[in-house]
Amino acid sequence: MTYSINELEKSFLKHKELKFPKFPEDDNLSEWLEELIEIDSYYVGIISSLIENKKLNIDEKMVDIKFLNNLNNSLMNFSITKKDMEVFKECKLYLKSLKDLVMKFLMIN
Repeated sequence: MTYSINELEKSFLKHKELKFPKFPEDDNLSEWLEELIEIDSYYVGIISSLIENKKLNIDEKMVDIKFLNNLNNSLMNFSITKKDMEVFKECKLYLKSLKDLVMKFLMIN
């Protein structure tokens, strides 16, 4: 399956509409969220460049799906307190959106 720039842009705009998760009380989850901030900024920058310029040589080395999967796995391994449950759900939703966006980026035709 391949996607057009327009389809990627629609997904990109939906991703940007998502509320970024609040910082949790748990220090480990906070560190995880800092990683999410970095990786989200990286991919949003690449994808916005592609959408705006429509000229970006896509190199698979630009994308590390394994890292996104590891980020997901580490999130799922946290012991979440009741206080951080809402933040956990927001993190899960936000990471899923980012992964979907990156997968579409990889499948641009």
